[in-house]
Amino acid sequence: MAEIVSIAMIILSFRGFNILLPVGYDVQTVPEPLTILGAGSAIAFGTAFKRKLAKAKKQ
Repeated sequence: MAEIVSIAMIILSFRGFNILLPVGYDVQTVPEPLTILGAGSAIAFGTAFKRKLAKAKKQ
C-alpha cells in the first residue's frame, strides 16, 4: 500500500492572536469490508468444491 502524506492547517486562537500551524499525518488505504467478505467467501467456496470433487473422484 502506498503511503500518502497529507497536511492540514490548524488555527489556534489565544488572547486575540491567531496562529496557523501545519500538521502532517499519514493516510493508508484500507480494503472495504465487502471486499474482504467477498475474498473470504471465494476461498470458502473454492475449498468446499475442491473437497467435494476429491471425494467424488475417490469413489
